[in-house]
Amino acid sequence: MCGLTVDYMLNQGGLGEMNARALARSTPIYEYIDKSGGFYTNSIGATYRSRINITFRIRNNEALETKFAQEAQAAGLIGLAGHSWVGACRITLNNHMPFEGVYALIDFM
Repeated sequence: MCGLTVDYMLNQGGLGEMNARALARSTPIYEYIDKSGGFYTNSIGATYRSRINITFRIRNNEALETKFAQEAQAAGLIGLAGHSWVGACRITLNNHMPFEGVYALIDFM
């Protein structure tokens, strides 16, 4: 399985290309969160933010986060509930996430 993943990455242009795609997927979401006026918050410094797993809070309100995850699921946006121990919301942007999915999520938010 690892060999297939490496072959895929090499065929797509290598690590540089995969990094560029990860930045292209994550940057618009972080910008949206950061410009939400505090409705969505991410307490991780920009230098340390993941390009694959984006965590955020919604007004630090668990009820809003639960509602967000449920309504997102109903809208076809799956897997946005955070970890069962820490809560919050989590967006996973693995290599298979299409750019259209990023913008669908931003539109939903």
